[in-house]
Amino acid sequence: MSKAKSSHPHLVKMVQHMVRISSYLSETSQDEFFAKRLNYDAIMKQTDLLGEIVSQLVHDDPDNITKKFNEIPWAEVRAIRNRSSHNYFSIDPNIIWKYVTEELPDIEAGIRNILAKRYRTTQVEDYS
Repeated sequence: MSKAKSSHPHLVKMVQHMVRISSYLSETSQDEFFAKRLNYDAIMKQTDLLGEIVSQLVHDDPDNITKKFNEIPWAEVRAIRNRSSHNYFSIDPNIIWKYVTEELPDIEAGIRNILAKRYRTTQVEDYS
């Protein structure tokens, strides 16, 4: 894999995944999240993709974003992905619900803040 010229694309992808998670959450209640596997699976897929982007960013970070903006819990985002993708431990849906409803909005705000400060952009279109 060649080195990225900017960390910007990684950050945009992160926001895109978080926007999808928010969208899916807006279409489900906590009870439905636990009862309907489709809702859980859709949110977990986006969580996994988010964690993968963070892993790529940590390894290929030409702008040193992960060091300069250490208020973002980069390791936590990666850890959630690693646990679900590699099935190290069974993941408690209650932990995932709390993570996506309580922690991810702050992480998204932090990433958007980095985009605004560092790259002077706030536009993030949904990916296809």
